[in-house]
Amino acid sequence: MPMTGAMPAGGAMPSAALIAEGKAAYAKSCAACHGANGEGTAIAPMVAGHSITAVKIQVRTPIGKMPAFPQAQLSDTDLDKVATFIRSLGPAASPVLAWEKAAPETMHLWMFLLAIKTNEIADAKQHLQDALTLIKEPQHKTEMDKALDLLNKGNLHDAEHEIEEMAGSEAPSGVTLQRFHLTLAMNANDAKSAAEVKKHLERFALKATDKQKAIVEETLELIAKNDFHEAEHEIEELLQS
Repeated sequence: MPMTGAMPAGGAMPSAALIAEGKAAYAKSCAACHGANGEGTAIAPMVAGHSITAVKIQVRTPIGKMPAFPQAQLSDTDLDKVATFIRSLGPAASPVLAWEKAAPETMHLWMFLLAIKTNEIADAKQHLQDALTLIKEPQHKTEMDKALDLLNKGNLHDAEHEIEEMAGSEAPSGVTLQRFHLTLAMNANDAKSAAEVKKHLERFALKATDKQKAIVEETLELIAKNDFHEAEHEIEELLQS
C-alpha cells in the first residue's frame, strides 16, 4: 500500500504543517473513540506506535469491533494524513526480553529444536545450515556438521541431543518460530543487512495472515529502498500482531 506522498522519502519526520493536517483529519474521524492524542479511551485502544501500513489496513479492513471506513467516508488523501499523524506520535515498542539479546546462531539452534519437535524436518535442516554460516569456532562447526549428518540420516533424536548441548538451553518457553523470524529480521534491520531482513520476513510470510503479509510486503519495499528507519516500525507492528 504505497503512500501518496504523506511520508517523505528516507523515513524523515514529516513537517509540522503536514502533521497538523493529519491531526485535523484524525480529529474528525478518529478522536471520538481513540482520544484527541491517540491515547485511547474506554471505547477504543491507544493508536500510538502503529505503523502507517497497519493504520491503513485497520481503517479499511478492521479487526475487532471497529467499523470500516470506506473511501466515501475517509478519502485516501485524508487517510494518508491520519496515518502520518499517528506515525508521528512515536513508537510504543515492547521492552527487550533477555532471550532477544541472544546471538543469531543461538536463535537458529533454538529454531532447529522447535522445528524438530513439530516434525518440520526441512525447516530444521535450514536452521542448522543458517547457524553453520554464522558459527566461527572450528569445534562448533564440527559438531554442527555431525548434527546435520545425523539429521540427513534420519537420526532425529541424536541430532536433537547434539544441538541441545550446543545451544546450552532449550528454546525460550512460548516463543514460536514466527516470533524468532521477526526478531532476527529486526536484528538484521538494526545492522542494515537487507538480505537477512528479506530472508526472515519471507520465511515469516509463509505462515502469516493476509494482513501480516500486507505489512511484510510494505516492509520489503522499504528495505529495497534502504529505508531501515521506517522498516523498523513495520517489523515492530508485526511483532505486536
